[in-house]
Amino acid sequence: TFNCTSCSCPNAAGVAALVLSINTSQTRLQVTQNLLYGCDKIDNVPYSSTKTYGKWNDYYGYGRINAYNSVRLAAGVDITPPSINHRNAASNNSTYQTILTANITDHNGAAVPSTGSSMPMVIYRSNKNNAGWSSFDSAYAVSNTGNDFYFNIPCFGWETEVQYYLKATDFSGNIAYFPKGAPNTFWLCYYAIGSLTESTNKLSAWNPPDGGAGISAGVTFSSFKILSTKVRIYLRHTWVSDNVLYIWSPITDNNNNRKCLFSQNGSSLDNITGAYVTDSASQYWYQGTPPYTNGTYYPEITMRGFNGTNASGNWRFLNYDVAAGDAPNYDSLRITFVRTLGTLSSAARVNSSADTTIDFGVIPQSSFVDRNFYLTNSGTANLTVSAASFTGSFSANFTLLTSLPGAIAPSDSALFTVRATNAFGLMKNNNNPPQFDATNGYMNLSTNDPSKPSLNIALITDYALPVTLASFDAFAQKKDAKLLWSTSEEINNSGFEIQRQAVDKAGNVSEWINAGFVNGAGNSNETTNYSFLDIKPGNGKFNYRLKQIDFNGNFEHFNAPNAVDIGRPVNYDLSQNYPNPSNPVSKIDYQLPEDASVNISVYDLTGRLVKTLVNSKMDAGYYTAIFDGTNIASGIYIYRINVSGSGINFTSVKKLVLIK
Repeated sequence: TFNCTSCSCPNAAGVAALVLSINTSQTRLQVTQNLLYGCDKIDNVPYSSTKTYGKWNDYYGYGRINAYNSVRLAAGVDITPPSINHRNAASNNSTYQTILTANITDHNGAAVPSTGSSMPMVIYRSNKNNAGWSSFDSAYAVSNTGNDFYFNIPCFGWETEVQYYLKATDFSGNIAYFPKGAPNTFWLCYYAIGSLTESTNKLSAWNPPDGGAGISAGVTFSSFKILSTKVRIYLRHTWVSDNVLYIWSPITDNNNNRKCLFSQNGSSLDNITGAYVTDSASQYWYQGTPPYTNGTYYPEITMRGFNGTNASGNWRFLNYDVAAGDAPNYDSLRITFVRTLGTLSSAARVNSSADTTIDFGVIPQSSFVDRNFYLTNSGTANLTVSAASFTGSFSANFTLLTSLPGAIAPSDSALFTVRATNAFGLMKNNNNPPQFDATNGYMNLSTNDPSKPSLNIALITDYALPVTLASFDAFAQKKDAKLLWSTSEEINNSGFEIQRQAVDKAGNVSEWINAGFVNGAGNSNETTNYSFLDIKPGNGKFNYRLKQIDFNGNFEHFNAPNAVDIGRPVNYDLSQNYPNPSNPVSKIDYQLPEDASVNISVYDLTGRLVKTLVNSKMDAGYYTAIFDGTNIASGIYIYRINVSGSGINFTSVKKLVLIK
């Protein structure tokens, strides 16, 4: 027969000869490199290993030889597209976004563009509750870490099917698609959102012919969409390497209805005892040993082609025993499909921080600002909101002006008008204003979304000043006190007088005294960073404030968020990061009056963990954590400190703005 190595070896040899004919001075290794660099990464499978000549799959190797690619490489012309290593998203029950990951490199391992119009993208479409496929939409990668790219497909409600493919371009303009056959819909990746269950049927005892081919009786399933396939094999055979087994779908497409499950593995050993075959396996047949008892293995050909097809009809098996003398005997073959239950659901849209944020901007003194927020239903059933409440340090300053909406139909939105009053904004004299430009509260919505029963909407505020202070921190530096602050806008600013106030053990305070002066920037709409070192003010606790003075002599006071204790800290504290916004690195100071376990983590506005900065047992003292946002997307983030120990329980939350 002309298959397997009988076919592939002369084919490879012929292409190698073509490659060599382009430049006969090439070495054997150069010919090999051009031959293998030019391969097509075929089929809907991950090429997850990195070998000498690019990405590798344990069944497909470097891929399918492409003579034209290889010959052009030998001529010094790159027409070979990048390699995309991706494992299909699995069907699931989450109404949040689906996050895709792909490792993407050029054919030789070099990086591909990660910015601009040539950066990788995902192209997708959806079918909600069998209403028909939408038009294709696309989105660029949301971020990358080196060659690992991350993509978001929007959130959907239950009983939604999604098809997608990935596109990448190298610096020579060559374009790759994953799967290789995309955008032809036959090849697209597929997953579904829904309440998942399994359906299993089995073929009982079956005795295919010895030394030939046989087709089994049918195994019948009702009508539903297949999300994944698993087959369990019980085979008695005294020489399993003689055996080849296919599963045969009732669909009529001969290019897709037969998948090879097992093909001549196991040498001269006996039997397959309860082994599973599934695309979610972590090993291949050649990595196991008969009888493969209860093991889980990849099929010889991926069964992803069944995903999204209808299970209805008779499923059969095709067995081919390549040599006579020991007949195969199947005690049973069990087919298990993952499917949805058919239940619809709502899906509160959370595709970006804008979907869970209300920014009130500047709130005038002794006034208020009203903002409209629209809650959108991306699901397949009505979205209901049964309750709304406000939480957070300044929750009392927020009011919902509109009544709770009725049922929100799929693809529709409902209006929530929220009022923020300036009880926490422009405070003067000795009053401490709260965090600047931070999340001052949350609106908590109780919904019937199965993944978001409590949806938290961040409430962001700022306030109007001649100088907009973006951050202010004061801390001990050995026997000195250091003040750090930054402004995001200045109008007619002469400068800052630094004032100090001593606090005795009984809590009594002295008069404010002048500790120094720092010139201002005058007029500026850019971030300006300032610092002041109060050298050896003495032992004990001190309050600090800035007296901002304009060129007309008008002034405002900004109190430091905490007292400075020269010596051992007397309280727990987490400072605002500086500089803020971070671009991309900033510092976060914190202090511990006692030994304790400390965790400092950064979250996005949906509550997803982005980065852990500190997670260890620490001694009492003053510390600084470093936030590096180099590999994190620009945006608004929250960072939280949790301190625990014997009788210790301290938590604080701040907002961080990352701009790159």
